Amino acid sequence: MALSYKDYIANGQAKDFAVPFSFIHDEDIKVFVDGKRQERKINNKVVTLSAAPEANLIVRVKRETPLHERTVDFYDGSILSEENLDQANEQLFFVAQEVLDYSEGLLKMKEWSLQCFK
Repeated sequence: MALSYKDYIANGQAKDFAVPFSFIHDEDIKVFVDGKRQERKINNKVVTLSAAPEANLIVRVKRETPLHERTVDFYDGSILSEENLDQANEQLFFVAQEVLDYSEGLLKMKEWSLQCFK
């Protein structure tokens, strides 16, 4: 079971798709329809596309936590708040989940290719 994305099969009418996992910033949520990135709005853990995708296309709602910058930067003498500590740890936790999902996807692709070319 994926931890950082959810796939939906479009029905040709729905434009709204739930985000069933946690994230830090709205910008971390990306939506892909048939592999192509889509513009979206997000409100209360629901993404809304400008148009309903065609029926039977795969809609992937995915979290992409920034890897190259920290969400929290600590300074000597600053007060450590629970909110800052939680957010820093969430970033690491989310990145670990995303790497796990990515590596499991690669393993599935490898298994599939080995079966196809026997």
